[in-house]
Amino acid sequence: MRKIHMMTPFLLALCMFIMMPLASAKMVQVSDLGAYRFVERMNFFAKSLNPPVSIDEPLHVGMMRPDSPYDIYITGQKYVVLSLFCNQAGYVSKITIQTPLNTKEGWNNATSVEPLPYI
Repeated sequence: MRKIHMMTPFLLALCMFIMMPLASAKMVQVSDLGAYRFVERMNFFAKSLNPPVSIDEPLHVGMMRPDSPYDIYITGQKYVVLSLFCNQAGYVSKITIQTPLNTKEGWNNATSVEPLPYI
């Protein structure tokens, strides 16, 4: 039994090296909505939470680099920053949620905002 436990990391690494050339990362989009409509839809659902959550209107930051495939929009609420990455078609492709680690209110707000994009 001990040999099997010792072999497991080796087998996982071997599978990764075999499967890596077959996998391809493709851009996907989270929503068929732009950043403003996406936040509007999130706010619609956020009103039903206990306590209700309100997310600010997004601020268009722009592209971080000229060759970047994403436009970035920033929004959030107290202690929570929500970054929406929109592809060239204008639809939300990626979402990040950031909060300080040492703030209990930030953790509570982040956990209440986290499921909203998937509703």
